[in-house]
Amino acid sequence: MPPAVLKSELQELSRELGFSDCRVALALPAAHRELYEQWVADGKYGDMAWMARNVERRMDPAWYYRGQSPSSSLR
Repeated sequence: MPPAVLKSELQELSRELGFSDCRVALALPAAHRELYEQWVADGKYGDMAWMARNVERRMDPAWYYRGQSPSSSLR
């Protein structure tokens, strides 16, 4: 199935299920990776230590979805 058709069907199904919006995007690495890594290195996360953990995972969503590139969000 072509990606555009799959996206359209996913959006239609989400509306049928009562969601007001459905977005689909590629899960690409963060464009601001170097800035985030420096921000963490500088300790600017304060008492939110969780932000300094798993930086690789935070910067590349594809890490979670090996072999898959699109990501969707419903609301």
